[in-house]
Amino acid sequence: MATTTRRIDELAVNEVAEALKSTDVVIVPVGAVEPHGHHAPMGSDTFIATTIADRLAEASGGLVFTALPLGIINLGYDFRYMPGTVSIESKILIDLYRNIGTELARSGFRRLVFVNGHAPNTAVLHIAAYEMRERAPIEAGVLEWWAAAPAEIEAIKGFNFASHGDEIETSLVLASEGRRFVDLGASVVNSRTLDDVSAEELAVYKAKVPFTRTLDERWVGRSGNMGDPRRAREEHGERIIGRTVEMGLQLLEALARQLARRAHAPSGKEEDNGHSSV
Repeated sequence: MATTTRRIDELAVNEVAEALKSTDVVIVPVGAVEPHGHHAPMGSDTFIATTIADRLAEASGGLVFTALPLGIINLGYDFRYMPGTVSIESKILIDLYRNIGTELARSGFRRLVFVNGHAPNTAVLHIAAYEMRERAPIEAGVLEWWAAAPAEIEAIKGFNFASHGDEIETSLVLASEGRRFVDLGASVVNSRTLDDVSAEELAVYKAKVPFTRTLDERWVGRSGNMGDPRRAREEHGERIIGRTVEMGLQLLEALARQLARRAHAPSGKEEDNGHSSV
């Protein structure tokens, strides 16, 4: 490539074609528009996902697709009572994510990683990943910082829950291009351990058992963030991003092995889903 960028929307078409001669990897950052307190931007999830995607592309030699700032809010929790929050319906998002994946497969990409910065997107991304695999010769994975780096989060914070707009997520924004929109002086401090949530409800939440809930004042106060953002440090964000990229490289290796198995499967098995090759 004549330029140093790995972002597809910043490359000329011939540069994308040249890159495809040496890589089959494309990384798609996915975020959302929702509150992250008075101190951090509504697009925090997208900034974080884009930074991780850029780092993973640099480490793997892959390319980065345009960031998708569209996510679902009312799946995992509901935050729509706060202004500026935009939730896209799950059916629309599944179709969108799958459509992008199958189009990238048509271009020649064979390994796709969704870097997800917004937890409620997880379910729809999983569905989209399997649906695109049914339609195109591509393998896909979903990379999420909270799942990739729990030990790092716990080492920094002392525990690894309640990370919405808190010191952990704010540290990640500080390590991203969104740092210029962060004002720690505007931080509102809420409970770090969700003290106002009932013990029974908190136990279910910590066990990661899904249930319909609203991020009301017990969870995020009136400011839209958990915990104490003033504790945020860029170096903490870098530590979590570094571990997430390491996991992303492992994920790409797993996808490569899956592609190889698919290619060598008996006719009519994994590599033949009733669709023509692209």
